[in-house]
Amino acid sequence: MKTPSVIMTLSAKLLCPVLITMAFAFLYRGHNEPGGGFIGGLLFTAAMILKLLAHGATYVEKHMWLKPHNFLLVGISSAFVAGIMPLFIGKAFLQSLWFPTFALPILGDVHIGTPLLFDIGVFMVVIGFVLTVLIDFEEAQ
Repeated sequence: MKTPSVIMTLSAKLLCPVLITMAFAFLYRGHNEPGGGFIGGLLFTAAMILKLLAHGATYVEKHMWLKPHNFLLVGISSAFVAGIMPLFIGKAFLQSLWFPTFALPILGDVHIGTPLLFDIGVFMVVIGFVLTVLIDFEEAQ
């Protein structure tokens, strides 16, 4: 493995927390406004790409809480569960279900429902797919 560049290592160290925070913010606000799981997943993946360029694929795989292909499985399962939950109360597949709104000190009113669960599934599928492809490419070199 090549010695990582100081600039790339410092960039990854500074930008990853910002990108990951933005990814979760886009994920949460996406079911009511533009953004959502796809954009959030791409931002999270951008942070992981910086880590991959700075430290290599082995480092990224070692420090992620799930393997990239497991992100795919969990994401697809989450989206599927979000789709079938309305069927249990006589509604259509993928119809939105909302839990009662509650307030949190920093976030304000919080709306949680099946669209957020679906977005979490999309978020994880994007992360799993992109990282699986990139890590396979990196390991093939």
